[in-house]
Amino acid sequence: MADPHASGHEDAGVDARAMSGLALAVWALIGASLLAVLALIAFLSGGPVAVASKAPRAAPNAPILQSTPANDLAALRAQKRTLLDRYAWIDRDRGLVRIPIERAIDLIVSSRGAAAPGQPDRNAR
Repeated sequence: MADPHASGHEDAGVDARAMSGLALAVWALIGASLLAVLALIAFLSGGPVAVASKAPRAAPNAPILQSTPANDLAALRAQKRTLLDRYAWIDRDRGLVRIPIERAIDLIVSSRGAAAPGQPDRNAR
């Protein structure tokens, strides 16, 4: 018999049996990897994993929006205005008191030697 490689070129045939075995091994590796990942997820989550259920999912809860934002804003501003217009204790032990904003302005202006708004300037001649 003559050597098939003696002609100086490669044989064009592919071993179908070897290729089928390789394809089967790749598919087996993919399947084993998938099972390993599902087992790992089930182990880490503490329970079995549901795989692609056909049941429709419930919609997530809708965000809770303000029903009357203008009224909410007015209430917030009224609350802030109350803080600015009233006396209140901040810390009795340390003697800290909140005073109305207008009174605070008058005290600051009088401590600097200028007249309070609506009063004559005592330094003017």
